[in-house]
Amino acid sequence: MAEVTLLDGCRILLSTINELDDTQRQMDNIEKSFFRYIKENKLVEYKTVKSKIRFALDVSIAFGAIFSLFLTFIGGSGLIYLIIYGAYYGYRLYVNFQKKQNDRILNILTVIMYFVSALVVVSMFLRSIVVGAIMTVLGAAAVLIASSVKNKMLRKENLKIHKENLVLAEKNEQFSIQYDSLCNTYKELSNKLDMQAQGWMPAVYLNKDAMSFFVDCLLKRRADTVKELSNLYQYELQKRREYEQRERHHREQLDTIEKENRLNREQAERHHQETNRLMRQHHREEIAALDNIASSLDMLTYEAYRLDSHFY
Repeated sequence: MAEVTLLDGCRILLSTINELDDTQRQMDNIEKSFFRYIKENKLVEYKTVKSKIRFALDVSIAFGAIFSLFLTFIGGSGLIYLIIYGAYYGYRLYVNFQKKQNDRILNILTVIMYFVSALVVVSMFLRSIVVGAIMTVLGAAAVLIASSVKNKMLRKENLKIHKENLVLAEKNEQFSIQYDSLCNTYKELSNKLDMQAQGWMPAVYLNKDAMSFFVDCLLKRRADTVKELSNLYQYELQKRREYEQRERHHREQLDTIEKENRLNREQAERHHQETNRLMRQHHREEIAALDNIASSLDMLTYEAYRLDSHFY
């Protein structure tokens, strides 16, 4: 193949590779532009509301029963009082009977007391049943109203989500059409590149870096054949690898030096702090010694003054 033909062939391959790379970038951008659908899993909350209704009914029934028992306990205290009071009149009635006394008023009062006790017992249980039923009905009504409101809110929210998903689906459909078109273009360019390189350019060099290097070498007349271009490119790759290895080794050395410098700075800082601490401690000791000397001189001066005064 002549030199001009080889140069033109490499330029054609480079142009096709640039088109492939540009198409790939557009595909990547469209993939990033796709919208994620809002998940419509909130419909499951309807089941949750139903389970909450069942739980609330159980709670209201249990609360009604407990409240009824509470009222029964309160009423039971009055019942015990009535029983004791009735027992007292019964005892008096028995005593009068033993004494052969017929106290009609006492008999009437005792009968009335027992009758009132029976009414209290019956009314107490009826009241407990009524209160428990009322509490159950009120609890169930409150839960049903709350669940109805909750379901309306969920339906409204789900409708909003559904509308948003329709808008996103429409936009994604547009992106999908563009993406499919680019995929077809990419396949056509790939087939075109294979046909252009068939028989004379190895597939391993069908990339932008290699083709750019080949065109540059042909323009500078550094090679005349594909074999020479291949050898020059492999030599270039070897130089790049050696350069990257040197750079990596250089960065590792710089990191090591920086680490050593940091350790030296930390050690120097600790030494400086320790020196300052020792100097402050020595200074405090000197001050304390001077204070002791001053105190001793004051004592001696006072003793001399006292002896002098006593002598005169």
